[in-house]
Amino acid sequence: MSQALRDELEARVSKLNKEWPEHDANAIHREFFSPQAWIAGEGMPAAAQDAAGVVATLQHMFEQAPHVKVEVVSASVFDSAISSWLHWMITDAEGTVQATMRSLTLWERLEGRLVIACDSFSAGEL
Repeated sequence: MSQALRDELEARVSKLNKEWPEHDANAIHREFFSPQAWIAGEGMPAAAQDAAGVVATLQHMFEQAPHVKVEVVSASVFDSAISSWLHWMITDAEGTVQATMRSLTLWERLEGRLVIACDSFSAGEL
């Protein structure tokens, strides 16, 4: 992966970190997810496979994790997509880590920016 592409991915995750505290699921969906994105993970009864499902999942995530810090652990390019491992630290309002999640996230380019095509998560660290 080129340094420029890695920097772009890091910038997108940084922007997600900045926008998360607003708890606006519709805005996060529009900015960071492709229209066909899906989310699946530990504790979910079924994958969220459409915009309404992704927004509902985000709303639930805001309730469970109102404060997060997301970091890129690793990333690889293949074809026109990027596969990344992300580490999610769920914190209290002061920034003390309360729990951790990991996600395998596939990014694609849409309208000139990287967006999430699919995300699969579970509890724990990488």
